[in-house]
Amino acid sequence: MNDDTEKLLQICNAGIRITDFSVNKILPKVKSDHFKQYLSDCKQENEKLADETRRLLNLPEGTAEKPSRAVMGMYWSKVNTKFMRKPTDSTAADLITEACNMGLDMLDGYTSQYREADEQAESIARQLMQSGERLILEVREFH
Repeated sequence: MNDDTEKLLQICNAGIRITDFSVNKILPKVKSDHFKQYLSDCKQENEKLADETRRLLNLPEGTAEKPSRAVMGMYWSKVNTKFMRKPTDSTAADLITEACNMGLDMLDGYTSQYREADEQAESIARQLMQSGERLILEVREFH
């Protein structure tokens, strides 16, 4: 595995963990069953990609890079603050859209940076971006 492939897969793995963390924090606050289903579907799709990423990186089953405590703390604080002010599905949709947009920008940049990554790594990155784009469209009705 070349260096660009490994780095892109590591970035994808980290992005999946951040998405998982975000969804886990927001899902209990969502009221709409449709919205909950969109988040659950995204989570399931990302778990399949996480399994593939771990396999390609030769990581043991159940191994996952967790977001830093600082990132988790800041995000958790932001979620709680926004929900204290406005505890609605619109708030959840805003937070999910913001997180997806940041992830899409990050993945797009790293995909361009690691041009020598193999097709499998690029495919995982594309699938993650498509998942984020789809979720943004799905939660639009809740804004």
